[in-house]
Amino acid sequence: MREIEGTYAKTGGINRLNVKGARQGKMPTTFSPMLATLVDKPISQAGWVYEPKLDGIRAIAMIRQGKVTLLSRRGLDLTAQYPNIVAELERYSDRKLILDGEIVALDAQNRPSFQLLQQRLGLSTKSDIGRAELKYPVIYYVFDMTYFDGSLLLGVPLAQRKELLTRTIRPIRAVQLIEYFQGDGIRIFNACIENGMEGVVAKRLDSIYEPGKRSRAWLKEKATNSAEFLIAGFTPGTGARSSTFGSLVLGYHDERRHLQYAGRVGTGFDDKLLSEIVKRMRPLKAKTNPFLAKVPISSQIQWLRPELVAEIKFAEITNEGRLRAPVFLRLRDDIAPQDVRRVPELSTEEV
Repeated sequence: MREIEGTYAKTGGINRLNVKGARQGKMPTTFSPMLATLVDKPISQAGWVYEPKLDGIRAIAMIRQGKVTLLSRRGLDLTAQYPNIVAELERYSDRKLILDGEIVALDAQNRPSFQLLQQRLGLSTKSDIGRAELKYPVIYYVFDMTYFDGSLLLGVPLAQRKELLTRTIRPIRAVQLIEYFQGDGIRIFNACIENGMEGVVAKRLDSIYEPGKRSRAWLKEKATNSAEFLIAGFTPGTGARSSTFGSLVLGYHDERRHLQYAGRVGTGFDDKLLSEIVKRMRPLKAKTNPFLAKVPISSQIQWLRPELVAEIKFAEITNEGRLRAPVFLRLRDDIAPQDVRRVPELSTEEV
């Protein structure tokens, strides 16, 4: 706390933040969150902190003029879907704040469960949302703050942003501060995995906040490889899946925004998921190949406009950009199709 004690100066009845890197400015009306770069194994270095990687939905909370707005990573308004979170953030309605965090549903063992969170996605009526609030409660875990009462904090080091966040937000029920740890990064990573987390996000304490950028100052460390890909088509199903599909044809954007082939995925689906995906694909059918080059598949393909984003688990990505042993995990409506690029994996030797 000592670093930011005495950092407020009263000017014209307004509390000005006097912290190195803070800059006075109007509160933005939109905000793109900073993203982490995937690494090939966990790190352990001085000057870094380690946060549990939560399996939820990234959300930006914007609080101003007595109003709370929740935005997804791609800028979609989530406010109406999570009234309990909004109600608790309204405790800060006399402030002007931008918070960064993750909306998470917990299972009976208090472990993040995206499967439970999925029951909350896409609900629109007050009655459905109200029932879901009771059956599938959610928590907003806040891990950063980028605007504070007239001051942009983008240039403030992470260590000080976290101190200011801790002084500002008081955890209660549906709004919590994420825990973070310092020390042996390998042991912290292993402990997170043992406790049912996806992995760890390692963050450099002296790092600034870079909106919309996938930064090497934040590193995503996961026990299993997974990433987002575009669904660009599907092959016919046979047997029990003759009415749905056999496999999904996957792709990603290259540096020139061309669609490149990443392989096919035919596992990871149950009957409910198969039906949902078929329904979502139906209006996207197209007559032409959306890829830059011919796809090396002998099966018949029904092409799609590449607008659906799927998260896929895999063993590795080859030098040609193809997936080995892919397994479908879920659709990702919180990620914009244009943001799907080849996985920017970084060797820890480069950190």
